[in-house]
Amino acid sequence: MKKSTIISIGSVVIVIAGIGIYSLFGEDNEIPVVSGSEEEIEREVQEDHEDVGALEEEVVEETPEEIFNDDMDPLEIRETIQTVHGVLNRITGHGQLDTYRESGDGSHIDNFKKVESTLLDQANVIEEIVPRVQHDLLRKDLENFVAITRYTTETHDVEHLLYSHRIIHDVETVLNEVSGKNIFGAATFVESAGYEPAAYEAVVKPLLNNLPKEESEE
Repeated sequence: MKKSTIISIGSVVIVIAGIGIYSLFGEDNEIPVVSGSEEEIEREVQEDHEDVGALEEEVVEETPEEIFNDDMDPLEIRETIQTVHGVLNRITGHGQLDTYRESGDGSHIDNFKKVESTLLDQANVIEEIVPRVQHDLLRKDLENFVAITRYTTETHDVEHLLYSHRIIHDVETVLNEVSGKNIFGAATFVESAGYEPAAYEAVVKPLLNNLPKEESEE
């Protein structure tokens, strides 16, 4: 076999191996990219809802019941928050967030409109469980999530969308004791796990203060 042929075959093997390594150790692959119509996003949300029963095995320890009132199963609340977090992951993850940034051609508005009703649905779902939460910091964060998420659908502002996700991410990560996830510090509830809510003070609080009074929970 000629030397050039050997080199070519070797190059192909290296490329294939590189692809395999990336698939194992590259970007977080647990959250699929969702794009296209709102119906497609809703279908992904439904699949998430069907799989959420696995949460009970993933949680390191049972969440203390004193966090919640007695009129709702704590596991049901934690599953609900996990599901909403999954929806926001699919809307903002894997480069999706860039599609909501203003680009000058107005396409970001169209992209916001595709997920508008989905975002409002998530805000409504969280609003329903707020009265069942007696932990002050957690309740405050959920109220903030509702306010910012709803306002996002009006402003089409990517920063509002970003912190809508980061609030629910922090809440779910701490509440369900999810290992291997970063804490953004966008939720005050992270204090209960020993984290500093720096992003809440630096970004979320000013965002809330700039919301119309009927939207802000501050």
